[in-house]
Amino acid sequence: MFPENLKYTRTHEWVKIEGNILTIGITDYAVKELQGINHVYANETVSGVFYGPGLEVRPIEEEDFQNEEVKRGVKFLARKTVSEIDSSKNVVCVYSPVLGKVIEVNERANEMVAKKPGETCLLIEKDPYGEGWVAKIEILDSSSLIPLMSAQEFQKYLEEEEEH
Repeated sequence: MFPENLKYTRTHEWVKIEGNILTIGITDYAVKELQGINHVYANETVSGVFYGPGLEVRPIEEEDFQNEEVKRGVKFLARKTVSEIDSSKNVVCVYSPVLGKVIEVNERANEMVAKKPGETCLLIEKDPYGEGWVAKIEILDSSSLIPLMSAQEFQKYLEEEEEH
């Protein structure tokens, strides 16, 4: 049911790790639970600190997000928000499972695409495990990676979650 080549979190994110780059998205289970995604807000909602030139550390400020170079320099702690997804049901967060830096945001996740004849949806809803990924994160500290589940473990976790 869930792609075997990915790992999963208890908060319904999937991750794919290639070298020191982690791609993150939400599961199709999460897409269905959200009952209609309106918009994916990525990167601008990241919480953390900015490590600027000369390695000074300071809180992220709103004007930092007006500067593309600064946005790419945002570093954050594992379990901080990478993205927010607004749906007809509620707003949910996509969390980083590792200490890292957002290096790419998938602007295409918000594209309207044909779902079936006469019906459209956002790309993240149609292809959450492929073209609908949310962000790519450069892993800065692999020891900070939270425990991830295999596809089978995630399926079992969902079954147990539904029982409660």
